[in-house]
Amino acid sequence: MTFDLARELDLAPRLFDGAVGTQLLVSGFDPKRDLLGDKGPLALNLTRPEQVRAVHESYLDAGSHWITTNTFAASPADLVQQGLSERGDRLVDAAVAAAREAVDAWRGDVPDARVLGSIGPGWTPDATAAGERAADALELARRLVGGGVDGLLLETITRLDHLRVVYASLRELADREGLAVIASVAFGPDGRLADGASAADVAAWARSVEPVLLSTNCGRGPDDTERDLAALREHWSGPLAASPTAGLPAGDDLSTFPVDAEAFADRVAPWIERFDLVALGGCCGTSPRHLARVSDALGLERHWVLPDEDDDEFDDDGGGEG
Repeated sequence: MTFDLARELDLAPRLFDGAVGTQLLVSGFDPKRDLLGDKGPLALNLTRPEQVRAVHESYLDAGSHWITTNTFAASPADLVQQGLSERGDRLVDAAVAAAREAVDAWRGDVPDARVLGSIGPGWTPDATAAGERAADALELARRLVGGGVDGLLLETITRLDHLRVVYASLRELADREGLAVIASVAFGPDGRLADGASAADVAAWARSVEPVLLSTNCGRGPDDTERDLAALREHWSGPLAASPTAGLPAGDDLSTFPVDAEAFADRVAPWIERFDLVALGGCCGTSPRHLARVSDALGLERHWVLPDEDDDEFDDDGGGEG
């Protein structure tokens, strides 16, 4: 099912989901068996599809309108790097199926829930090879569209030259299919992209192509994202969104991030009015609890009664199917 994103933005604010990869990595599984020999969370699409679906349903419980497929690192070049190229099509198809099943299960309670196909920055031997990256992203996008996503999310893009070329190729595909492409950039600690492009440069690009939605995600936490939103808003008056992280993890412990759900919501919910945002979400380290608190702060409807801090966030007793 496709959807008219521009029209849906009239219902703003909308909520993206939060982190998918880090939620999967702390959700409990046998690493040796389920990660196919340390292949990363992408492998769980095949080995633990019910767990991937459970993460999606947890975000729908929490009030998210748009959930993203577990395909952030599923481009052909990414798959080669992970030793998963022979399973690539099945991994992507399974990722879309898990998200679609979650949305379909919640259709009665969340009729406007949608599935966005996640396309990350990708891996290329030459960081400046924008053409190679575009071809890689387009191949993943075609598979996502074939699987039945409602739209495409090009996220964590760190180079403006990549953004220009990759977005153009995806936009051509999406226009043919009647889909929307959301473009989300990730600024560095200095407020610039990796190729030196500033927020003003990104905004100039956006004015030239008029994406249905421009967003920023990732970073070191809400402080960086607030800075980046302020800079973007100086030069871009169109639809804008943000998905900040919950800060940087404590070493290799992906279960501990410094910004808890309450502090996250207190910080980011006011951005809807301050920066005239149409959507909010979360990146690394954010959980269904973070999005539930944001939903509450914005006065939006959700279907999950928050458990006590010691309870399992993936307990399905609060609603949904499965």
